[in-house]
Amino acid sequence: GSACALCPSGTICSSGTLSACPDNTYAPPGTSSLFDCTANAGFYQLSAGAVGLECPANSYCTGGLSIAQCVENAVSPVQSVSSAACYCDRGYEGVANAPCVACPAGTWCWTGIRNLCPENSNSQPLSSYMANCTCNPGYSGPYAGPCVACHAGQEKPSQGSSPCTTCGPNTFAPLAHTSVCGPVTVCPDGQYPSPAY
Repeated sequence: GSACALCPSGTICSSGTLSACPDNTYAPPGTSSLFDCTANAGFYQLSAGAVGLECPANSYCTGGLSIAQCVENAVSPVQSVSSAACYCDRGYEGVANAPCVACPAGTWCWTGIRNLCPENSNSQPLSSYMANCTCNPGYSGPYAGPCVACHAGQEKPSQGSSPCTTCGPNTFAPLAHTSVCGPVTVCPDGQYPSPAY
């Protein structure tokens, strides 16, 4: 004998009885079947009318029964709602679920963005931190730079953060940023080098 009211969204009305949709699911107003309750975005269902399960990391869920994996070498947070949430893992370049490309030497990739190493430094392929960039031979400085050229009379033969060292006996580096000091010819007493023509 009472007035009938439209069943509100997120609920089911069957035989005049109002009940809620399962957790993390939604139904439009006037829904009469449990199977019309579909998972919210960021969740997925194992079957129609089931509880909505949290979308796991490295995937995305648009709602309902839908669950999709991010591309290879990409990651995403839990409850991601679209492919735009997928970005390439450390050492790879690519965002919005684009194919992940290995970060080349001389760069580093973080959250799918490729960055160049600082000037006069280099890195291995698949580098993921600026600190992976180390000073080139002939340059010295901390990891991630800045890298400063060795002075004339100094050498630094290896890649890395080691300091420039003074040339050894009978060797010299006439230019800055020299990787290896060259030999020096020592004239006997009373002689001097003749000019090259």
